[in-house]
Amino acid sequence: MNDNIRAMARRFAGEGYAVLAVDLYEGKLATTSEAAMAAMQGAMERPARLMENLRQARGYLATQGGATKIGVVGWCFGGGWALETALGIPDGIDAAVMYYGRTQSDPKALAPLQAPLLGLFGGKDEGIPVDGVRQMEHELVKLGKNATIVIYPEADHAFANPTGNRYLAGPATDAWEKTMALPEYEKASAEYKKCEATATAADALHGVLQRVERRHDLHLLAGRGLGRVRRAGASAGAGSARTAPGGGQEGGGEQGGGCGTSDHGVTLRLNEKHCHFGGTVLWVGRGSLGA
Repeated sequence: MNDNIRAMARRFAGEGYAVLAVDLYEGKLATTSEAAMAAMQGAMERPARLMENLRQARGYLATQGGATKIGVVGWCFGGGWALETALGIPDGIDAAVMYYGRTQSDPKALAPLQAPLLGLFGGKDEGIPVDGVRQMEHELVKLGKNATIVIYPEADHAFANPTGNRYLAGPATDAWEKTMALPEYEKASAEYKKCEATATAADALHGVLQRVERRHDLHLLAGRGLGRVRRAGASAGAGSARTAPGGGQEGGGEQGGGCGTSDHGVTLRLNEKHCHFGGTVLWVGRGSLGA
């Protein structure tokens, strides 16, 4: 537990978070690089103990800190363990950020990941080679995980540590901004999962759009004051408005719309008009139909 980690904990607290800095070295403080390496190697020999430490830390934030959403952030050795925590406690971590930590490319090991993951790496980092970072990214994509991997070509290991001689203000600032944006990404990820769960409804709505195009004019649930749907024209026909998994549309028309849930049933969004079909909510991109 050094001054840099204490400073980062205060920085997160300044953003309004309840922060718990977990000491993976169990009180050992290294003053030289050799001592730090020895402490890290000693800690790596007891991975189960480290995971239990992190599990208890997560429980403390939930029970004593009253946290309802819990993320994990780590640098270097802690960066690798930020990832391991998200893998080891998949249903208890809502977001994970790893700064230049040890990567993982085994698809079986990565499979449990549920939280959005942000990985921040330096292109000149010889300890965490770019090839290994890209391999992990490749496996995460194949598994369909919500992961963002960023490599700063000009940066070395520990580029975000202002007390070190490899600190780079540009990448460090950008990495911090991305870290702060992750809660919004996590929220968007949850919306994506809702959209994904309504794929069957999306197919059904696509059929409705096709029928609207064929008939040109159609009153949907007349009497509810929801307006009328009409064909906008051949250049933006309903057939081009296939709903994409993350909201919006696939091909043709103006991009827009989104996805979410509502007590009002399935909502087909057509240029600000809404037509209810029952179910959850899907929005298709604006510009595909006129109202």
